[in-house]
Amino acid sequence: MEKADKINQNKQSKYQNICQVTHISLGFLFLYVAFNSTQNLTSILLDQDGYGKLGFYSLGVQAIFQGIGSLMSSGIVNKFGVKTSMVLGALFNSSWVLQSLIPAQRYYNQDSDNWAYSETFYYIINIIVSAASGFMGSILWVAEGKYISECATEETKGFYFSYFWMFYMQSQVFGNLIAALVLGEMDQVSYFIIMSVIAFIASISFAFLRQPKKVATNEEVSISLFTPENINLSSAHNRESTPDFNSSAGLLQSQMPKKRGFWNDVHRVWSLMISKRMLLFLPQLLWIGVSIAIYSGLLVTIIQTSLTEETIDKKNEKSMLALVAFGFGEIFGALIIGQIVDRVNSRIASLFNCLFIAIATILTIIFLKHEQYNWFTFLMAFMWGVEDGSANTHALEMLGFEFDDNTDPFAIFSMFEALAVFIFQIIQSRVNDTQKFIIYIAVVGGVGTVMCGATYFFSFKEKRSNNKELMNQEQ
Repeated sequence: MEKADKINQNKQSKYQNICQVTHISLGFLFLYVAFNSTQNLTSILLDQDGYGKLGFYSLGVQAIFQGIGSLMSSGIVNKFGVKTSMVLGALFNSSWVLQSLIPAQRYYNQDSDNWAYSETFYYIINIIVSAASGFMGSILWVAEGKYISECATEETKGFYFSYFWMFYMQSQVFGNLIAALVLGEMDQVSYFIIMSVIAFIASISFAFLRQPKKVATNEEVSISLFTPENINLSSAHNRESTPDFNSSAGLLQSQMPKKRGFWNDVHRVWSLMISKRMLLFLPQLLWIGVSIAIYSGLLVTIIQTSLTEETIDKKNEKSMLALVAFGFGEIFGALIIGQIVDRVNSRIASLFNCLFIAIATILTIIFLKHEQYNWFTFLMAFMWGVEDGSANTHALEMLGFEFDDNTDPFAIFSMFEALAVFIFQIIQSRVNDTQKFIIYIAVVGGVGTVMCGATYFFSFKEKRSNNKELMNQEQ
């Protein structure tokens, strides 16, 4: 009776951290409404403001330093804590939004001789701030993954990560909508001031995050019941149903605080990265970076192949409106895969990732064959959002629960994501006509299906647990 009461109490309390997850999700929503919309506009506006291709260089530098920071981000988060790490990371991202005021001011003062508007000065400022933003951004995301992992359990991991991703990807909806409107309706300076204020407020909000409440899993409930007064040593039935003492002790020992050190954390990240389990998961992490490169660098260009008769401003506006559908797709994909993880398992979820990539690839090829801006354009953008939201949410829950530590895996994710973004942005800069678009999307989509399909063969904890139970039953 006591055991049943404790398990029922556990079921009722497993969502007790929903307020904490909502808090961090809203913070990321507002931070990335500002950051994503600025990122989507930076290449276009810097070119218009007289800085040439600096926007592409800026995003490339961010990706490089995000990868560099990923090696050390786990140690930094463990040393300074989740809240401090998130505040610092978000403040540097906000500073990157703020520095966009310099080219915006120059656009309206083109005849000024002010040294602050010189190309040399702004190139230096932009590259430095971009590098710092990329480095600290990796710390922000590792801290986020650790925090949500501490809020969730095995039973709620899919729900919590998809819940967070749903909020976060609304920034793509609102960010792209704002980007579409700003291209013709708002003064650049006013826009970046507003976005900077929003970003800094969101950054400070992370300082008020509450400590996640500890939610006992069913296995931990069993361990808590493993006391002398609850065990009848003379009962054969009880001997058969008693939790395994060795496995219980092992779990308790694994939950004891481990000695941490910065360089130990760095070494541990490297060791995990070359482990057999992680090597099988790395292709999906790389694919997520490829997906980011496609929607942030190539998707707009593909959409604009159907807008040859429009003005430049109109092309940009319609492209950003289509990406609003992409944002809704991100939300849908995150929710769907979260339910599959919780109701079925992570192994089957990997097959859905492959399906979504295949559909997005086929739709894009069809679009490129016809090159017409209509409802099909929005459907194509929506499916790219679905595959990206699905692959990301699935990866996040695996990073948080399939490994012994919940900071090191996120550091590796950040590193390989950044590496793939940088490499494929360079490759995509060479893809400049419809035929090349078709070949590139077909090849990358096919490879992406295989990359995410590799996760199906990952050694999931749930599979290993089932195998152990079968072995015990046979004995």
